[in-house]
Amino acid sequence: MPGIALEIRRKCKVCGKVFIAKTLDSQFYCKRCGDVFRKWQLDAKKREETLSRIIL
Repeated sequence: MPGIALEIRRKCKVCGKVFIAKTLDSQFYCKRCGDVFRKWQLDAKKREETLSRIIL
């Protein structure tokens, strides 16, 4: 099957570098950026849980 000659350029949510997405779901420049973003999400979730425990 022939490949699609379409370039999807995205800007990484973590480092801000512009890259060519390999899939439609690509959001990050590299694996490290994806790991950093997941860590940010986990930290935010822990903060929310801590705050909700303090409030109650």
